[in-house]
Amino acid sequence: MAFFQRWKTARLRAEKTVSNRATPQAVRIYLGAALDGLSPNAPGLEFLDALLGRLNDGEKPILVYVSPINVEHLRAIGSYDPDSMQRTLDEIRNVCDRQRATLLDLHALLPDSAFADHLDHLAQADHWDSPEGSSEVATRVERALEALLKAQT
Repeated sequence: MAFFQRWKTARLRAEKTVSNRATPQAVRIYLGAALDGLSPNAPGLEFLDALLGRLNDGEKPILVYVSPINVEHLRAIGSYDPDSMQRTLDEIRNVCDRQRATLLDLHALLPDSAFADHLDHLAQADHWDSPEGSSEVATRVERALEALLKAQT
């Protein structure tokens, strides 16, 4: 497994462009299945379902959030199909609904300038004059959690 991970990381590094953004080939490697629209029996969804099933005790709210991806860049390189991505989000939502978890979709929250590199790591506020993506994500998650906790009382 460690060898495969090193190989995959090396491939991603080799696939990145000079502009510090992923090529279509690199995008296929690390986001391919999600961008194609996950099927209900996708291994990642089965794992999420099992994990949420173990966590759900019926007393505490569960929040699942979809991390931001660089949709602006994906569109620019022809690697983003909103309908396929919506199928993926719908399948994640189905799992969350079945397990009584709340889904917070942040996948398209941030502009290209909020991403630091070809792997969609978020840039810091003082990094390349970008917006503070991490703070925006944290704020959205905090608000969602506060709403869940308030609804619980």
